[in-house]
Amino acid sequence: MTTIDVRPFTSVFSGLVENGESPEYFYLTGYEGICVKTDRLQVCKSVISSVVPIDSELLLIGDNDACESWRDLCACLDINVTLLDGDAVELTDIESVLKANLRISHVMCTGRRGRRDLEEIGRLAHRMHRSFVVEVEENEVLRLRDVEELSIDFLISSPKDDRDVSLIVAKRAKLVQTEGNARSSQYDIYAMWQQEVGMRSSTLLPMY
Repeated sequence: MTTIDVRPFTSVFSGLVENGESPEYFYLTGYEGICVKTDRLQVCKSVISSVVPIDSELLLIGDNDACESWRDLCACLDINVTLLDGDAVELTDIESVLKANLRISHVMCTGRRGRRDLEEIGRLAHRMHRSFVVEVEENEVLRLRDVEELSIDFLISSPKDDRDVSLIVAKRAKLVQTEGNARSSQYDIYAMWQQEVGMRSSTLLPMY
């Protein structure tokens, strides 16, 4: 799995920012965008492999199908995961799980959820000192202001067709903490990010 030339995808970053700035300056928002030539399974493996530290665990909130696929994925990566049914879970249930299991470092939502649900879960995760990961379907549009307001630290978006180009949007302060975390060099979003940083023009402020 490799990063790709992001120039054909600058409209994606421009749409995320929505403030008229050049997409070349997306990094000035405090978030980083990583385009990866791979399918959903591989990009999800890369994010979870990189963001969940060794000896930490994941809390996943989603529907039954999503939970089953994520159970298998986490088993392959040797990551313990607690699953909650997204259709029935209450905020108090999530809080109880986080209080009872201090090894959980990341809360993740997958599948369709309302904006209010995501906002409440994101705030709860941060209040309890956990990072917040969200996987969205390709046809779901989240602008950068949404990512900020929903307290999202890592956003995953991947296509359902054969283009196999996925997008990761990550808060830089959280992304730098993934250095050395990846369980395999094949699934290392920090390395992917550094590869993209190396392709940036040296004339861009404040690097110039």
